[in-house]
Amino acid sequence: CFFPSLTKIVGTLGPKTRSIEVIEECLKAGMS
Repeated sequence: CFFPSLTKIVGTLGPKTRSIEVIEECLKAGMS
């Protein structure tokens, strides 16, 4: 999981709409 890329994705999708979901999925992907 690359946080700079994650920040860009969150900024594109909208910080209020998907930031938490994106972070959760990123963490899940890193754990599995």
